[in-house]
Amino acid sequence: MSGTAVRDPAGAPLNVPNLSESQLDDVMLSIGELETAVGAAELDTIIDSDEMSDNVDSVSDPACLGAIMGAEDAVYGGSGWTAVRDHVVGDADDDHWVEQTAVLYPDEDGARAFYDESTASWQDCAGFSVSVDDTDFSYIWAIDELSVGGDMITQVTSEEDYDDWRCQHAMSHVSNLVVETWACSVGSTDGAVEIAERMLAKAAKA
Repeated sequence: MSGTAVRDPAGAPLNVPNLSESQLDDVMLSIGELETAVGAAELDTIIDSDEMSDNVDSVSDPACLGAIMGAEDAVYGGSGWTAVRDHVVGDADDDHWVEQTAVLYPDEDGARAFYDESTASWQDCAGFSVSVDDTDFSYIWAIDELSVGGDMITQVTSEEDYDDWRCQHAMSHVSNLVVETWACSVGSTDGAVEIAERMLAKAAKA
C-alpha cells in the first residue's frame, strides 16, 4: 500500500485502503511495543492464534460475553469476518495481562457494522456483573460504563473479589479492519487505547 495516513482529532487514520489477510501480521504490535504501551517488562506470549476463542459456555450471561472477553467466536460469529490474529501476553508475576486482536472483514461496511453492534452490546452490559466459571477458575467481572470517543469505544471491567485488578477494553475500526484490545493490571490503565491506536497506525502503513 502507498500513501500517507492522515489522523483525525480522535486519532483514527483516514483513507486507509482495504487490507488483505497477509497484512494482518503487520498490524500486530511486537512484545516490545506492548511493553512500552502498558509500562511492563518481560512480557511473554500466552496465546498466539489465527482462530477465535470459545468461552460462551463459561459465562453467566452470553449476551455480555463480548464485553468481558476478546476474540470470541460466539461474539464475532455471523458478522462476516474473514480472518483474525489474536495475541495474548502476560508477565511471570501476573502484574500485566494484555490482548491484541485484529479482525478482517470483506469491506469497510462489515467492519463498521460489527463496531456499531459491539457499541450497543457493551452499552447494554454496562453496570452489570458477569460470572465466569470453568474447570480452572471462577470469578465475577463488574462492567463499568461505556465511553465513546470518535471511532473508539472503551470500557473498564474489574474483578469483584480483587477490585484493584482492572482491565481497560477498547475497540476501533478502520477500512475493513476491527481492532480489539485489552490491558489489565493492578490499578487503572489506559494501555488498551494506546495499543488500539498503534494498531490502527500500523494498518495505515501496511
